[in-house]
Amino acid sequence: MKKFNKYIYCCLVTTVILQASSCSKFLEVETPVGEVSSSTVFNSESSAQAAVVGLYSQVMVTNNYFLNGGLSLYGGLYADELYNTSANSNYDPFKSSSLTSANSIVSNNLYRFAYNYIYQANLILENLPEARISDNNKLRYTGEMFFMRSLCYFYLVNLWGDVPLILSTDQEVNRIATRTNKLDIYKQLISDLLQAEIQLKDQSTDVEKSRPDLYAVKLLLSRAYLYQKDYRNAFAKADEVIQSGKYSLEQDLTKVFLAGSKETILQFRPLGPNFNTAEGFTFLPSSSTASPTISLFANWMKTFESTDQRQTQWVTKRTSGSVNYYFPAKYKIRSNAVKTEFNIALRLAEAYLIRSESNFRLNNYENAITDLNVIRKRAGLTDLPLDLPANQYEETLMQERSHEFFAEWGHRWLDLKRWDKAAVILSSVKTEWNAYKELFPIPNYEIIRNTKMTQNEGYND
Repeated sequence: MKKFNKYIYCCLVTTVILQASSCSKFLEVETPVGEVSSSTVFNSESSAQAAVVGLYSQVMVTNNYFLNGGLSLYGGLYADELYNTSANSNYDPFKSSSLTSANSIVSNNLYRFAYNYIYQANLILENLPEARISDNNKLRYTGEMFFMRSLCYFYLVNLWGDVPLILSTDQEVNRIATRTNKLDIYKQLISDLLQAEIQLKDQSTDVEKSRPDLYAVKLLLSRAYLYQKDYRNAFAKADEVIQSGKYSLEQDLTKVFLAGSKETILQFRPLGPNFNTAEGFTFLPSSSTASPTISLFANWMKTFESTDQRQTQWVTKRTSGSVNYYFPAKYKIRSNAVKTEFNIALRLAEAYLIRSESNFRLNNYENAITDLNVIRKRAGLTDLPLDLPANQYEETLMQERSHEFFAEWGHRWLDLKRWDKAAVILSSVKTEWNAYKELFPIPNYEIIRNTKMTQNEGYND
């Protein structure tokens, strides 16, 4: 245990310096390459900050992993947004919803890395109380780590349902951890976010917005409440973000995904020397004549209103032979050493859409439609009438969220599930669809190493 902790500290610090992925398999390492004790890591302001920033660096080291493009790509393929234009062993199982517990993307890119990040956050949280740093920074770093742990658990519980709730670095306890009911996972992540809200309330916002602050916490809280159908609290937190006046919607859609966007609430700085974002590198074709590897479904493209500027500004068409391919172009840079696009995790548009949906569920119909019109107006669409029938509002809300967040952090897939629309919509586009596939399979290595771990229903491989 002691050597394991020392190795993690070494990873956290050297990541900042080397921007390397040497920690990606830390769970398999018994003897550390170099030993750095907790007293060394947290004995100064600079080394403590390096440990914290090291977690953000780990998130961004590798493309299309858990918090760096993986949810956008694999979530989009699993829903009705994206498909791969040629056979690909990584993409095919997501497109066809034919995942197995042995799937390496599910096991390694997603599940394993989620718990890697949680372990690192837990390790920092355990050592911050005794760190030789200012009380102000203890509060800041504690709030940031609570946020990161909550962010990971939000996606874990929505992709796998009941999952182990790991809140310490005790290997013996964690090794035999059982799955925790998803409602208790939500209670924990909301509790963490409420603590983070207190700890970050007097902290200034990072100029680059590349570390979570008070309003990132509030927006993630708002989303968690929304998913739990706690509409009053979802409304309250979204409203606090909007009313803060710290952010504003970019009226020019080409500026929304730039590093300096006024709309961004949280973004992660890219680390690779020759690219900006995982989404840009993955979704944009490799040359001016190449077909895209990933395309938007033609039927999904037909759901746009003709004057919707998101269709023209965030989607690009390329024709190969007689086939038209439409691909996501929210990010415009495929590869470039100059960093002008960051990995945008949270942005203001979501606060408006959460506030709209919450108002609707609370029977504040006019306010709900007013917020929806804010998003529509930015997209170049006409306002909806304030007396729009409820059933038409719901259809329009689903469409607006789909068009605003396509190919972005798995929003579409998670929306389909929470609205109980997955079976109806996906059964018509995926021949192998079955209701149990609303949850991903627990990786088989978890089942093998932990006799107390159970598999999600339906996965018998």
